Amino acid sequence: MEALGIYKAQYQDLLIPVHFVVPQDDPQWPVYLWGKKPLDDQWNNRNLLALKTFKRIHCHMKIPREFIVPDQDPKWPPQLWNMKLGHIVNSIRYLSHQPGYPASRLDQLHQLGLVVVPK
Repeated sequence: MEALGIYKAQYQDLLIPVHFVVPQDDPQWPVYLWGKKPLDDQWNNRNLLALKTFKRIHCHMKIPREFIVPDQDPKWPPQLWNMKLGHIVNSIRYLSHQPGYPASRLDQLHQLGLVVVPK
């Protein structure tokens, strides 16, 4: 999460390109983040938790584009409340076809039953 904060401070948004890697020898970034992708931790933690929770609650992965995690719903972890999961899934479907998208992430999506290739 620290990497996301630094990225936002530098670029004033969180529209991080899928290929973005923290630059080496950049004093604005901590040394331990050099060469890493800021999105990896966020995806593996928050987005994956949201996808798993949706599947547990709804028993499917047909997430509507407009779906927003309900606020104050005890079925959902509080850190996910108000998350625009439908928009995230839409982005995942787009990004998963871009060169360099991590195969391990695609495997996780497929294991959950999320269809990323349009019919």
